[in-house]
Amino acid sequence: MESPSNFKFFPNFNIDSFKLYIGWVIVQGLLYAFVPSKIGYGQTTPAGHTLPYKVNGLTNWIITHFFYILLSQVFNFFEPTIIYDNWEGILVATNIYGYLLTLFSYVKAHVFPSHSNDRKFSGSHIYDLFMGIELNPRIG
Repeated sequence: MESPSNFKFFPNFNIDSFKLYIGWVIVQGLLYAFVPSKIGYGQTTPAGHTLPYKVNGLTNWIITHFFYILLSQVFNFFEPTIIYDNWEGILVATNIYGYLLTLFSYVKAHVFPSHSNDRKFSGSHIYDLFMGIELNPRIG
């Protein structure tokens, strides 16, 4: 009799899906940095900072989908079902990235905050880890 595996319902990790996801994150970062856009401003923080933001999300969404269709349908660079085919690995990759980004943001708020006056410590490490310490952290 075969012993049941507790992990049979977990999504499978594979390095190709991880590379696909990280590539997508890098492309989105490059689009944010280099696609021209209007500048919007966030609300003034408790320390008096008003931070600028590039407002190019919709433009970047259109560019991303244009190139997805162009590269998959016209140039056959990859299969149009690439997301479907790698869904489990992408799910795992997004979770790994999310936990690493959370940990990085937590450490960054302690060690090198963007604006030290815009930090809020609750006294609970778990709460601070998941809710954040810095208001509007700047990473890139």
